[in-house]
Amino acid sequence: LLPNRKVPFTHPLHVITIIHLLRQQLVYNTLFQSCLQRNRHNYKSASSFDDYEFHVTTRPPEMVSVTTNLLNNKGGTTSLKFEFMVPQELRSTPTQPKLNIKIGEVTLSDIPLLNNILAKCLSIPVTLHAILSRPSILPTSLAAVINEHNKSLKEFKNQLMSIDLSCDQNKGGVALESRSSTNIAGMKRKRN
Repeated sequence: LLPNRKVPFTHPLHVITIIHLLRQQLVYNTLFQSCLQRNRHNYKSASSFDDYEFHVTTRPPEMVSVTTNLLNNKGGTTSLKFEFMVPQELRSTPTQPKLNIKIGEVTLSDIPLLNNILAKCLSIPVTLHAILSRPSILPTSLAAVINEHNKSLKEFKNQLMSIDLSCDQNKGGVALESRSSTNIAGMKRKRN
C-alpha cells in the first residue's frame, strides 16, 4: 500500500474493486508467509518434512507454487507440483484459494477436501502435511505416488541402516562396509 496507508479512488464503485484486491492480496500474503514461518507447527507424523525438499516459486498476487520430487520404485523421482491459486475474478471469493496438483504431466484440480483444508487454515505447510501424511484421503493417482514414495524412502533408509560407516585412521579417509549386498538407487554394491 501507499506509505500513508490511503487508497485513492475517484468513484464510489471503485471501492468494491479495491476491497476485492485488498482481500486477494491479504490471502496471497498469508499463504506466502506461511511458507516462511519456521517451527510454527510441530508435526509428529511418520511423514516428516525432513524427508522432502520443497522449492517455492510465486506469481504475485495469484499463485504460490511448491514443487518437490518423490522417489519411485524404479530408482528415479516423480515431480509433484502444488499450485495454491488465489481467485482473480471479481465474482469469485478471494478468500477461497484453490489447490491444483500436477503429477508429472497430469493435473488434478477441484479436490473439495483439500480445498476445504486450505480455505480453513490458509497455510501451505498445514495443507501439505494433510496431503503427505494421509494419502488415503486423496484421489487414487496422487495416493499411489505418495505411497510409492513412502515405501521407496523406507527401503532406502533400511538399506542405509545396513551400511556401517567407519573411519580409517591410517589413511585419514572414510571406508564403507556393508553387512550384505545392497541396491541403493540402482547402484549394486558387492559384499566385503
